[in-house]
Amino acid sequence: MALDRLVGVKDYADFSRTFAGIGKASAGRLSDGNRQVVHVTIAGADDIPIDLNSDLYVNLVQALHVNGDPYEPIQVALRKLKLLVIAANVRILPDYLWESVAVDMRSALLDTFAFDRRDLGQPVFQSEVINAMQAVSGVDYVDLQTLDAVAEDVTAAQLAGLAASLVLKAYVEVDLARLNPNPTDDPSSRILPAELAYLTPGIPDTLILNEVKS
Repeated sequence: MALDRLVGVKDYADFSRTFAGIGKASAGRLSDGNRQVVHVTIAGADDIPIDLNSDLYVNLVQALHVNGDPYEPIQVALRKLKLLVIAANVRILPDYLWESVAVDMRSALLDTFAFDRRDLGQPVFQSEVINAMQAVSGVDYVDLQTLDAVAEDVTAAQLAGLAASLVLKAYVEVDLARLNPNPTDDPSSRILPAELAYLTPGIPDTLILNEVKS
């Protein structure tokens, strides 16, 4: 970057993050089965959808080639989203109202695990979830029941059907770009993009808080 050129792999991620319309980016040097490539995973600002034929995507790829080594093979992929699913039983302290505390806990969790607060490849640990809830005024103790993730295209109805299969994990694994163990004939499928996990208010049943009464 001191040379005003993209030299190292990190430069490709740093440059992508400064590109208008891009919210997050990570980069790594990986093999696509035939050659080493600089693989860049991107997420749109505020996680807006990015079409592979859009001006944003095309202009970014072009800019990476222009500002980097023109002979360096580059792949730019879109992040894979994991929607967090959290369920907990919570006991509150005397003289506090459940309705008020529940609203504060929901806000705290949605803030802690919002798109802006999470990085590509950043796992989610039980301790983070419990700490965010325990820090809310009026919370006595938290009994975490579920910490899991589902695909981004899940509907509320599908989520209800998946409820029995969701579990309490020590952490939700979130990977950076890596080799695909089951690639297709498409060369672009040989590397899996980096993943991003966050909590969304769009599907209410991904965050369930139940009061433990005396």
